[in-house]
Amino acid sequence: MSELTQLRDYCDYLDEIQGEIDWIDVVPAVRPIDGFARRPREPRRWLVTAAAAALILILVGGVAWLSQSGGLDAADDPTEATIPETTVPVTTLPTETSVPPPSGTTVLPPQPVLASDVGSQIEVDGLPCEIVGDESGVWVGGPDESTFCTLGDGQLVSTEPGLFSVRRIDPATNQVVAAIDLSGRIMEQAALGEGRVWITAFDLGVDSGHHVSAIDVSTNTVTNEWELTDCCSDVAVGEGGVWVSGRDEAGIPTVFRHDQETGDPVARIPLDPESSTLGIAAGEGSIWVLLAGEDMERITLVRIDPLTNQVAGTTDLGTSAIFWGRSFLEVGEGFIWVVGPPPNANAEGRVLRIDPETGQITIDTIVGRYPTAVAVGEGFVWVIDSHSFPNTLNPEYLDSADAENYELAVIHRIDPATGELVGGSLIFDQQPNDLAVADGTLWVTHPTSHLITRIEVEDLP
Repeated sequence: MSELTQLRDYCDYLDEIQGEIDWIDVVPAVRPIDGFARRPREPRRWLVTAAAAALILILVGGVAWLSQSGGLDAADDPTEATIPETTVPVTTLPTETSVPPPSGTTVLPPQPVLASDVGSQIEVDGLPCEIVGDESGVWVGGPDESTFCTLGDGQLVSTEPGLFSVRRIDPATNQVVAAIDLSGRIMEQAALGEGRVWITAFDLGVDSGHHVSAIDVSTNTVTNEWELTDCCSDVAVGEGGVWVSGRDEAGIPTVFRHDQETGDPVARIPLDPESSTLGIAAGEGSIWVLLAGEDMERITLVRIDPLTNQVAGTTDLGTSAIFWGRSFLEVGEGFIWVVGPPPNANAEGRVLRIDPETGQITIDTIVGRYPTAVAVGEGFVWVIDSHSFPNTLNPEYLDSADAENYELAVIHRIDPATGELVGGSLIFDQQPNDLAVADGTLWVTHPTSHLITRIEVEDLP
């Protein structure tokens, strides 16, 4: 017999006892037999007390037994059984899952964006080639007439003497508000920093001289100018000086450091004599120089310590047939960025992210065929791809009947944290030459059409 059945029998027994007790208490006194008088029978109070005590003992004992046994057996009475609480482990699935595409599946890139749909264009006199900008304004350098700028080696090439100027554009009105004459010199590169625009330029002629000019952004005038001993190619400002990459009198690649206030030479840092300088940038506590080995077959990033004016490290960036860009090298978002075309015509161009602390390549992003310039700003890395592969932008996006053979000039956006392309690439009707990002705006030069494209970053999808 189960414990539950026993407990129920006890309860039934107590009910019977209680019934007898109630009957005894209510029976009236009877007359005595044989005429003898007898006292009325007193109710049996002791029996009531005993029965109540027994009931309490039985209930207390049952509760104690249940506590020790852990509860009733569910098999005896399923409807009365107590189910113990249990903890069931719960697996939380991610809100978004990334499922790799099946083998052989072509994943289309984001829908490209026509620059003409999201931007506006500014027409300028002359050919806008080099461009720099910050919150003070946008500065464009280029020839006025009878000249052209190329993508060849980052220099402005003149077919015959012409006037080169640096024009200042007011972002509030999109108008040219100043033009600074470079005294007939051919402009090479520009940098913006410390309240001035720094220009490297050279004179025409067999014995041409090379110069650095500083334009004060508050007065739009040249406030300082000095001559360099030999060829220069690029200029950077920061880390306590003006840094110009070029060659010394013996033809050895050299970085020249000048005082940014007086223009006086401070130091010379010689580099690999079998190489050529491609670009220079300042930031993250160092000066960074891009070198190309003999026959442009190997590219090296050199780090210079501005405290010692000596080479502090190098990073091998691999091989490349030739670098076509105007801005090969940039510093921004905590990293060093280098663009370069592929080692052969069948490969793809790359954008490299280098950790300034370790000198290691941490991201290698493929960006079409010929990345020719890079800029960093507004939370992105921006790269001009002068001849994008047709498979980089899917032909079905193009209206051209000859879309399979059509090469596009585009600008890519890259997330500096992941190295991944962001949004759709910007497609341009005119070949872009240089770019700058300043105060929420992307600026792109188109020398052959005398145009500058302006795109607000917040308007991009």
